[in-house]
Amino acid sequence: MLLIRRYRGQDVGAVARLIGENFQKFIRRDSTKEGAKGFMDALADLADLRRRFSRSPIFFVATLDREIVGMVRGTPLVLTNLFVKPALHRQGIGRALLHRFEQECIRRGTDVIRLHASLYAVPFYERCGYRKTTGVRTRMGLRTQPMKRRLRTRG
Repeated sequence: MLLIRRYRGQDVGAVARLIGENFQKFIRRDSTKEGAKGFMDALADLADLRRRFSRSPIFFVATLDREIVGMVRGTPLVLTNLFVKPALHRQGIGRALLHRFEQECIRRGTDVIRLHASLYAVPFYERCGYRKTTGVRTRMGLRTQPMKRRLRTRG
């Protein structure tokens, strides 16, 4: 049974492995050599990741049988990361995490969420109602597509 819960500090290793697995399988091909090295080096420094993750006001993980199989984090205005274990893509986990993130943003008074999608993830976000805002950008050696979605808010 899928459970979505708040991130805890002891989750850092499992989350780093999840991100690394996705990067290797889907994102690396859209990165410069320097960007890929920087990304993987950052994942290896768990103490730094723990500090950075602790500054994310919104951070949820998805678990199946107590194994972390997905994560989403960001601020009320910007979705920073959303990753699902590659073997479990297209099973609704990413959509469930995105919905939980959006509901938290609405609760905090947000009406628009912005993100920089990996090129691999653009079709997923488009199916979820996000729209491209500009052309592809390169940020820290990674090619991304800026996107946004207007949320339905209370009131």
